[in-house]
Amino acid sequence: MAIVLTISSLPSSYSAHQAPPISFQTSMIHRSSPESPLYNPNATPANLSRMAAIAAKTRRTYIARHKAGHSVDGGGWAHPDAYTSPMTPFGIYQGEYIIRYSIGSDPPTETYGIPDTGSNLIWLQCLPCYRCYTQNIKYFDPAKSSSYSLISCNDKICTRNPKAHCEPPDGYCHYNLTYVDKSMTSGNLATETLTFGDENSPSHMAQLYDMVIGCGHYNIDNREGSRTVPRRTRTGIRATAC
Repeated sequence: MAIVLTISSLPSSYSAHQAPPISFQTSMIHRSSPESPLYNPNATPANLSRMAAIAAKTRRTYIARHKAGHSVDGGGWAHPDAYTSPMTPFGIYQGEYIIRYSIGSDPPTETYGIPDTGSNLIWLQCLPCYRCYTQNIKYFDPAKSSSYSLISCNDKICTRNPKAHCEPPDGYCHYNLTYVDKSMTSGNLATETLTFGDENSPSHMAQLYDMVIGCGHYNIDNREGSRTVPRRTRTGIRATAC
């Protein structure tokens, strides 16, 4: 049985254009499904139960921390404008469902992400990777996409967003994102084309142009187990380490 996610795109501090809101539907894949990049054909019912229990515990911990108002700082590496997010995109134990989408043009690159209602920035690991965690799907190579465009320091997306900053001398806008377990991602802000839906059914596809994304070139995964079993609108999409 397919689960369908309806996504509404609303203007945010990361919007490239003040376009009218749009909505579309895309299928969600359970992480244990054969269609999932996390699928393990050798997983036993006991393994699946254990993963579900850990995911539930992670969720309870998040809720407790959120109610207590806990947060973490960006660490010594971070720019003063770095900000924190209460959810982490890392690890097989985070996220029951994922979505398949494509990024870039000529040709687009298929990838996967975890819907994140707590974030308004779509991000993924990009080449060149100065420090990246292991994943079984390809890293996104922006040099191979004709629609990838870095956001300059003078662009209003950068100048009006307190969570973005510039690092001379390259003249382009950068971002830092830190999670409660001190996992983090840092890289360039850029605009890119994202495609959702079934390529075999064009009428059910949605292509979004000039979407602001975070291209992470420096990423740290602090979640236990994510290295041995690898795993990103106002609804953001977080990268999966699969």
